[in-house]
Amino acid sequence: MLRMETLSVIIPVYNRASLICRTLDSVAAQTVLPQRLIVVDNDSSDTTRSVVEQWIESHRHLSGMRVDLLSERRPGAASARNRGLEEADTDWVLFFDSDDEMHPGHIERAMSTAARHPEADLIGWDVDIELSSGKRKLGKFVTSDLGWNNIVHSVLATIRYMARTSLFRKVEGWGNDVMVWDDWELGIRLLQQQPVVVKAKGSPTVSTYFTPDSLTGFVHHADRCLYALSKAESSLRRCKDTRLLRWLDYRKAVLAAECHSQGNKVAAKAILSQALEGRTLRERIAVRFTYLHTRLLKRGAYLTFGLLSH
Repeated sequence: MLRMETLSVIIPVYNRASLICRTLDSVAAQTVLPQRLIVVDNDSSDTTRSVVEQWIESHRHLSGMRVDLLSERRPGAASARNRGLEEADTDWVLFFDSDDEMHPGHIERAMSTAARHPEADLIGWDVDIELSSGKRKLGKFVTSDLGWNNIVHSVLATIRYMARTSLFRKVEGWGNDVMVWDDWELGIRLLQQQPVVVKAKGSPTVSTYFTPDSLTGFVHHADRCLYALSKAESSLRRCKDTRLLRWLDYRKAVLAAECHSQGNKVAAKAILSQALEGRTLRERIAVRFTYLHTRLLKRGAYLTFGLLSH
């Protein structure tokens, strides 16, 4: 008889007293519960910790799922997630955000996919995204050219996959010093291990919500974005992946354009200069085109960038 594989859901939380119960309730409503639910309070200054404690107390009737509330005083979601990863003793880990929801069949779908694909190291899925405008869109998980798709489209965003605990630990978990785009940077390191990736079939079973802060706040932390880019660049240089290194310039050009459009022109100039430094004429043309295209049309130009930069 095959051993049933086990799963931990890890949720970092910071000042989400009004939202965290919605997320926790969505875990408790699963048709198949994870073996562990690990909530990590990231030194909240509101009543988040007491709200979670009360939720745990009121859900002690749930059988088969151990619930733990941990603390992590180091700032940043990455540090909180690593604290949860330290505690995990299951085959798989699924990181989840404290303001999103999983539909009742999400865990069952994920673990059924794992059972059908014992060779898998990472299992991904599409997600339903609600924008601040109220409009919805599909966030697709693709298994083709994952390295490119993660750099350009952030396919390995936090709530779009689960992975074996051993894989997370092999890459030494999340970057504690990466305060923005930490999931994007982690995804690059995970894919360098050449994991076997499988997509769960069916309609989205996760809903994620974007607020105006989610969409625009990062441009006020351009230095943190650049730090994530530099960490990714170091990783890609170590494995000598020149193709993906070139696509980091695309991300820099898009970031520079978004910073400019939202009033941070000093950061825009610095980021653009970094993207242009030491590049060939063809590469510089591709970067400048992407920068101007994004500024004027409010969207990237990855197809044209690919043609121009080759």
